[in-house]
Amino acid sequence: MRAAVDRVEDPRPGAPDWPQAVDDHYASLADALETMDPDGRARFEDDYARTTDVLPEPVLKQLRAGLLSADPAAQAFAATRLARLKEADPDLIAIIPEDERDRAQAIAGFADLGLQPPRAVELAEEKLAQGVLPSEDLTGGTGDDTLTGGIGDDTLAVDVRGGNEDESPLVGPGGEGQTDEKPGKPGPPAVGNAGPPTNKRVDVPDMYNKLGFDPDGRGEVEEFISIPRAGRSARNLADEAKEKTAEQIRKGRFPKAGIGGGAADAFRHTYWSYRMTEDLGPDAAKRFADAHEITKPTPDGDRLMDLYNNNLGRRLALDPANKGRPAEDVVLEAIKRGDAQTQPFKTRSTKRRVTPPPGIPLRRQSPSGL
Repeated sequence: MRAAVDRVEDPRPGAPDWPQAVDDHYASLADALETMDPDGRARFEDDYARTTDVLPEPVLKQLRAGLLSADPAAQAFAATRLARLKEADPDLIAIIPEDERDRAQAIAGFADLGLQPPRAVELAEEKLAQGVLPSEDLTGGTGDDTLTGGIGDDTLAVDVRGGNEDESPLVGPGGEGQTDEKPGKPGPPAVGNAGPPTNKRVDVPDMYNKLGFDPDGRGEVEEFISIPRAGRSARNLADEAKEKTAEQIRKGRFPKAGIGGGAADAFRHTYWSYRMTEDLGPDAAKRFADAHEITKPTPDGDRLMDLYNNNLGRRLALDPANKGRPAEDVVLEAIKRGDAQTQPFKTRSTKRRVTPPPGIPLRRQSPSGL
């Protein structure tokens, strides 16, 4: 089917009758399209539109119908496709009314965070009704890079880097590195002081306090919903960190991926935190890193290792001596100096306790600890 895209020959793209030529060619594929599964057909149609620079009229009608339907799953499916098409070329969906484009972007933004369609639609409609959703907020477009907004009565403010020079980042009353989730209540510093790496046993609550970590704080979805554009960037940077770690392993700098411990795992966390601090600011970097540890809990020693290295990444990124340097070089040097915690901390507790995300009760363990 992909080869069929290449058979749209004359007239050339941009000619006045090109859209009609594309529609006619698309109509000739009807029988073949009927044999495709829904996901495969959607991928083909989107690829077809990007290749021909025209969204065929039947596809356009189908997407608008899905977006305006009463079925949340259909709405989310159509919204996500429309957002991807706009990302490739805004002209592809320019014919759609602006309010529908905004609705598509809002739903797609929340659906991309992993929310179920009913919840994604509900939150999108809530934001649109409040009139606080800029037309480019959820797809990374231009506009004011300082995002505010929250869930319920919470007021969130975060320093999201990369905006225009005249844009002032919002920070808490303690200055950069502070949050202000409730008026007048500063959050913990973005960079804590937990001392040097150690093989000695540590007290878990004391280390949490030194690192400014609240195990009952917000999870990933809550943070991503509150500042979705920054959340998407954080997720992309996490993928970048994984790729950079794999690259270092291929170069022989680390013996293995080191999930759950090891220099590679230390590199991955430190690099991710470093890059988030560069792009989003230290406060947002801490919030997303902490949220990850809350949503995907691990035994205390492993979690403390990750928190420690996340903290190291923020500290390195804020050091003026590292400004403009490649992140991987800075992080590799730090690991070589012994600044990173490369093995899980030994904790005073003999139990490998796992704290569940907020709202999920921890089942009482059996005497065997299972």
